[in-house]
Amino acid sequence: MNAKFYSLHNEMQTNDAKCVLKEMVNTFHWTDFEYILDVGSGPGDVTFNVIRPLIGISSYIVGSDISDDLVKFANAHYSSDNLKFKKLDIESYDIWDNWKKESFDKIFSFYCLHWIQNIRQATVNIYNLLKPGGDILLVMLAKNPLYLLFKIMSRLHTWSAYLKDVENLRSPFQTSMSAVQDFTRILESVQFTEVSVVNKECKFTFSSTDSMLKLIFFFFFFFFLDAIQAVTPFLDKIPNNLHARFIEDLQNCIPQCSFTNVKEDGSWEVRYTLIVAKASKMNNH
Repeated sequence: MNAKFYSLHNEMQTNDAKCVLKEMVNTFHWTDFEYILDVGSGPGDVTFNVIRPLIGISSYIVGSDISDDLVKFANAHYSSDNLKFKKLDIESYDIWDNWKKESFDKIFSFYCLHWIQNIRQATVNIYNLLKPGGDILLVMLAKNPLYLLFKIMSRLHTWSAYLKDVENLRSPFQTSMSAVQDFTRILESVQFTEVSVVNKECKFTFSSTDSMLKLIFFFFFFFFLDAIQAVTPFLDKIPNNLHARFIEDLQNCIPQCSFTNVKEDGSWEVRYTLIVAKASKMNNH
């Protein structure tokens, strides 16, 4: 996992995390001693630069990710006295050898949960990790744009063998006509209270095709082939001598995607919908 590359090309994710937290931060009750979990912290830059400034010096954050390489990178570059990173597969049924139930006052997750296959089990684990009286804020893509792009790519003969299991890129709500209601029902079925789930329509402009392709290229060659493959092996790596052709075909397929629009100055506007969910765990007292 090329963590440094990702940390340099995740402007969209960082921007959305900042925007959502700015809107939501005052809806939480904060104390001087918060124990916070960030699910899917990746290389750690968002945890450090966006979440950490919100907490008091006596609070503590644990960043978590399924990728060993990302956890290692995050600890090397962003750990501090009140911030550490640890491996976590949030949709696993067996995390309790390394994690303690009811440990966290708040749990955040930005741009992680749309990658997983079992959203309900992830939600169950989040509930069990949360202290009574605690709060969660979860932000994910309602529909994964990369799924739509690679679905088009998978129809090309050259790449069909490499994208034979492209369905694993689907968001849990990729085909849902009522994602807000569906996720609300899941959260409530797990016993979360004060559940609020909304759609947030977003736009992000990449300065050039190249800048957008770098992010897409990263997710395919590093995230898709590394993090997901660690759970469900299904892809062979595209040979190095085909990388340039792959990028060229990607570029040719992008205009076929309904979520993109090229502007007169050559920049690319990407339209997407976020699911923003806030909920609490009932206090036992």
